[in-house]
Amino acid sequence: MLESAANNRPDWISEADHGTDTVDALLAELGISREPLSKAIRAGVTERRRATSFEPTTSPGLRDWIGRVGALRDDLHATGWQPIDPANAPMARRPDGKVLLGVMQGDEGTGNLHSPLSSTYPKGVTIAKLTISNNSVNQPLPGLDELLGTAEVDAMKVWFLVTRFKNGEANGSGTVHAELSQPAPTSSGTNITEWAKRCCFSPFEFEPAIEPEPTEPLGVDVPVNWR
Repeated sequence: MLESAANNRPDWISEADHGTDTVDALLAELGISREPLSKAIRAGVTERRRATSFEPTTSPGLRDWIGRVGALRDDLHATGWQPIDPANAPMARRPDGKVLLGVMQGDEGTGNLHSPLSSTYPKGVTIAKLTISNNSVNQPLPGLDELLGTAEVDAMKVWFLVTRFKNGEANGSGTVHAELSQPAPTSSGTNITEWAKRCCFSPFEFEPAIEPEPTEPLGVDVPVNWR
């Protein structure tokens, strides 16, 4: 596991192995607090629960992803991050332009530093171009400035909030395994399986949603004249 030259911190960290302070230090360096990340995860679960049996079987995951994207970008916007959509890939860009943050779904290794991690689905040309900027030597990246609408991409790094929802034993309960991680440069048409940095969070537990009890309407007496 590589060591960060700046502060001797491992490039792969987790709350379980390295403590909350280590994770918070990385988040501070990225200019991100825990709140927008946890809000995004909660929003995803809320949207997931709105899926019905009449919708496609992919609906829960799709709703979850859309909910996370919207909540994350909305919350980060309040601190100066800008929503951008290079080739329809929804991202948030830090005010100085040096960090891009997106969301994706991961496999069973999500949130577990001791397991390999893979994106659930293969990624296309856009993500492949964006992850090129995660090369360790910051080489010139032809074409990336046009994709992002900026010429300042040499030091830019792309991160993802990676999540995996696992149903619990009780109906409607579940656990979200999550991490904030930086892919290594990835080829188009393949799952992301190589990671330059990983930051694994403790699992997020969700109790079954409680529906409010229906209230009976107040009775109304309507006089009826019989004929």
